[in-house]
Amino acid sequence: MRSPERFQKDSNNQHQPQKPNDKNLFKSNVSDSQTPFYLTKRFTFATYLTVTLLICGICLAVVVTLWLTSAITSTSTVAARTIIYSQNFTNGHTATAQCTVWTSFVAQLIQQPYILLTMSGTFDPIGVSVTDPTVIANISLALRTSTAYGPVTSNSNSWAVGLCGPSYELSASGTTCMCRTPGYSIRPCLTNQNYGGVNTTTCSGPNQTMTVIFQY
Repeated sequence: MRSPERFQKDSNNQHQPQKPNDKNLFKSNVSDSQTPFYLTKRFTFATYLTVTLLICGICLAVVVTLWLTSAITSTSTVAARTIIYSQNFTNGHTATAQCTVWTSFVAQLIQQPYILLTMSGTFDPIGVSVTDPTVIANISLALRTSTAYGPVTSNSNSWAVGLCGPSYELSASGTTCMCRTPGYSIRPCLTNQNYGGVNTTTCSGPNQTMTVIFQY
C-alpha cells in the first residue's frame, strides 16, 4: 500500500505534461551552406537568360555597325561624271550641225581631274582610250584653247590636237589633217565632207556615229 506522499508523487508524475523535444521541427535539415533545389533552378535559368540577352545584344550591335558602315560607304561613293560629244555623220555631207555641237563640247573642257578619254564609233564601239591624267588634261586644254598638242603615245595610240582648216581636230592616229585608212580622227568643223572617221577612212568617210568622252 502506497503512502499518500508516494501516491501524490505518482499522481503528479502521471499528470505532468511531457516536455516537448527541443528540436525545431520547422528548421530545415539542410545546412546553411547548401542552396535549396528550387533556388538553384531559378539561378540557372536567370544565368542562361542573362547570357542569351548579352549575346543577342552583341549580335545586334554588330549588325547595326555593319549596316551603318555600308550606308556611309554607299553614300560617300561619287558617280563618275562625263563630258560627251556624240554625233551622226553622213557620207558626202559637210558636218555643219555637228560642228556647232563640237564647238559647245570643247568649251566645256575646263580643268578637271580627268581619268579617262575615249574615242569610239560605229565601226569601233569600244574605241581607243587614254588613262594618263596628264595627257588627258593636256588634250582637253588644247581643244578648249585651240592650240596644238602632241603627238604623245598613250595606251598604244599616238594622240594629237592640231589645226585642220578653220578649227582643231582630235586624232589618235599620230598626225592631224591627213587622210588615213583606217584612222581615228574627228574634225567636224572642216568645211567639206572630210570630217574624219573612227576605224574608217578619215576622208570622205562612210555614214557613222563618232563619240568622244572625257570622264572625271
